[in-house]
Amino acid sequence: QMKKKSPKEKQMKKKSPKENQKKKAADQSYTKEVVEEEDASKSAPPQTSDGKGDTTTELGTQSNGARSEHGISGLGVSRELTINPIPSTSGQVQGPHDTAPAIDVMLNREMLKETDEYKKAQEEEWESRQQQLQLQAEEAQRQRKRRKLENMRQLEVERRQKERVEEVRETQKKDEESMNLKEKVRAEITKSLKILELKCINMASLLRGLGITVGGGTSPPPNEVHAAYKRAVLKFHPDRASRGDIKLQVEAEEKFKLIARMKDKFLS
Repeated sequence: QMKKKSPKEKQMKKKSPKENQKKKAADQSYTKEVVEEEDASKSAPPQTSDGKGDTTTELGTQSNGARSEHGISGLGVSRELTINPIPSTSGQVQGPHDTAPAIDVMLNREMLKETDEYKKAQEEEWESRQQQLQLQAEEAQRQRKRRKLENMRQLEVERRQKERVEEVRETQKKDEESMNLKEKVRAEITKSLKILELKCINMASLLRGLGITVGGGTSPPPNEVHAAYKRAVLKFHPDRASRGDIKLQVEAEEKFKLIARMKDKFLS
């Protein structure tokens, strides 16, 4: 047989649906407050220990106050909200809208390149560079011509110097050969004239030995000897002798010396 329920149990059974509704309403209110507190904590900057207290402590206090107001503390359930603030390294959170100025600058640059003023400036810059390149090319060409002329002039000077040296060497060689030949011829002529000088007893005999005609017979007068002397001087003068024949030149020089020496001897 089933036991009959007491009036207290019936009364508690009747009251339980109301208590459940109150409990459910309190839970919903608490959940809404927790969500609002989380949103507020996300939007508000974290507070540091500067004398105002810790954020976690304040939120915990508010949560306890809310639970005490709605009767949640009577249920024996302790719920606390702990939020750990994340410090920002840059001090500011960069949003997606911060890249907009950079994009605008890039777009402005691209749009500037399409303008007529930009194209005209580019064309002027290109023309200026072409002119500079042209001037540099012309200057380089002038320098190459100048160097070429200087090299040609230097080569011409060196060629002339070389020719001059060769001419001097040839002249020295010819002079040495001529001197050697003159010394050889001079020795022969001096030997024959020495013999003639030893045979002559006066100026007339000397002049006749040299091939000069002296008038007046075997004993010519002084005027005839003097006239014959003048003719001999003109004939054997070194400046009147032939420059092409070395033998005749040396013979004239030696006979002129002999006449001058014998004049001092016989006509003094």
